[in-house]
Amino acid sequence: MFRSAQSGSAIDRAKVSNFFIGNQAGKWLSTQFAVNENESD
Repeated sequence: MFRSAQSGSAIDRAKVSNFFIGNQAGKWLSTQFAVNENESD
């Protein structure tokens, strides 16, 4: 994954950054839902 990202391929770099952005967004969403569930109790 990292080798193709370093090759200068814009598509590969976009895939890698989208993966990390999606991962961070998923973590943020899961924490938001967890907070909302705790508040509703």
